[in-house]
Amino acid sequence: MDISWTLISSLVGGLGLFLLGMGMMTDGLKLAGGYALQDVLVTGTKTRKRAFASGFGITALVQSSSAVAVAVIGFVNAGLLGLSHSIWVLFGSNVGTTMTAWIVAIIGFKVKVDIVALPAIGIGALFYLFSASIRVKSLGGALAGFGLLFLGLQLMQQAFSGVEQLIDFSWIQAESLGQLFLMVVIGILLTASMQSSSAALAVVLTAVSTGMLPITVGAAAVIGANIGTTVTALLAVLKASSNARRLAAAHVVFNLIAACIAFAMMGSILDMVDWLRQALQLEEAPAVSLALFHTIFNLLGVAAMIPLTDRLTRYLKSCFLSQEEQISRPRYLDKVTAQVPDMAVKALEQEQKRLVRKLGELLRATIASAPGDRTPESRFVVSSLISTINDFIADCSRREMAANVAQLLQKSLRVNTRGVAVVECLRELHSNEVTISELPDGVVSAVVKLRSFVEQLTNRGGELEKQDVKELITLLHEFETQYDDTQALLIEAGRRGEIEMRKMEDTTLYLSLMRRATRQYTKALVSLMHMDGHGEDLHVESTI
Repeated sequence: MDISWTLISSLVGGLGLFLLGMGMMTDGLKLAGGYALQDVLVTGTKTRKRAFASGFGITALVQSSSAVAVAVIGFVNAGLLGLSHSIWVLFGSNVGTTMTAWIVAIIGFKVKVDIVALPAIGIGALFYLFSASIRVKSLGGALAGFGLLFLGLQLMQQAFSGVEQLIDFSWIQAESLGQLFLMVVIGILLTASMQSSSAALAVVLTAVSTGMLPITVGAAAVIGANIGTTVTALLAVLKASSNARRLAAAHVVFNLIAACIAFAMMGSILDMVDWLRQALQLEEAPAVSLALFHTIFNLLGVAAMIPLTDRLTRYLKSCFLSQEEQISRPRYLDKVTAQVPDMAVKALEQEQKRLVRKLGELLRATIASAPGDRTPESRFVVSSLISTINDFIADCSRREMAANVAQLLQKSLRVNTRGVAVVECLRELHSNEVTISELPDGVVSAVVKLRSFVEQLTNRGGELEKQDVKELITLLHEFETQYDDTQALLIEAGRRGEIEMRKMEDTTLYLSLMRRATRQYTKALVSLMHMDGHGEDLHVESTI
């Protein structure tokens, strides 16, 4: 019992030291690098090759594919990185994480702790405790973590040497697919529970190097550890954006494909490992063979993804659609419709009616909301829909068509131009800090009336009939009159000292933006009426 407890405590303590050292080394290197991680990820992902190299290099440096995956997901979530090249950063990160296995295999089992690990801990601790520089302090933490990592590795090695004598592992047969699959599952659970594939790999490599597990069984566990590393990424996207979820899904797909290749071709890959080990004159050690196995099957996974990435990206873009993305996707437009000009014009009219309704909702919501409640998401959604409609119009314009159809396409562009102007005004309104409740009572009442006219105008949406156009123009003229009255009240309040001059200037800008947005929205409605032949004889655009 005493021997068993000693072995268990050595195993748990060694694993704890390894995890602590890995965490300190990762955090220290990230802090020491300052914004280098972000700079490399943002500037080093212009092409697939550069994205792959960035993922590989950063992961090899910080020794944590999970940290890189979470960082990439964070940048994608913030809109700093696109989806397609970010996927290749994760592919490179998966290959980069194999460097942990090489460090453990080539250095970890050969270096005496008292020669390297203990001095590293001591020197690193001195830097960490007594340095005033954040960079030097972080490097000291990374150096101390490096020493703790190997100290923990040695304790685990000693513990596994003892476990082999107490527990019979002969029941695990390398020839049994069921038992190999069980080891894959164990590798997944081990990585998920420790939130570190590096730690799981260290445990497996140590078990194999001490003879506790045969190399084939260890290879199955390494496959599982490779799959388990996706758990951290999945946890990171629980409340993230759609693109971040797609990236995490790509991460899972890649690891599953690489795992399937490795499991199906395990015998062949291990034969390749023996051949390469001899060709490269590497040491004949189980840990070295497993490190080489880990690298090879990840590279095979990357090779398998090369022809699949574009299809995977297109498929993922259709998944995890947020409510905003569903709104921004056209409901009536598609490539088939674009091939028949007459059908395209009808579909375009329906889509632009939908666009004008969304513009009205956005205008009404922005004007009615307080500064802190104005969110840009809906504005981006409408902008995206306008861009999609413009692309459709450009596609239609490249085809042969009758003169009247070409004129209708030109009018539809005018609707979109008005819509862009509305969105631009709302962008400026978003940054305006005016709070209506802080204005004098007379001005507040006038602004409320002004908003009432905006609500009446925007409620018209894209469903106007010919007889409604004159009423629309009448409403706009009443809005203009109320606007002039409100401005006069505001100036008078400023003259009397009832409002600070800076507040008066901000409110004047707010009202001006409201007016411009409302006028452009009304023009968009009138342009839409012209598309279906209504309003042509009214010549109303000249009156607004």
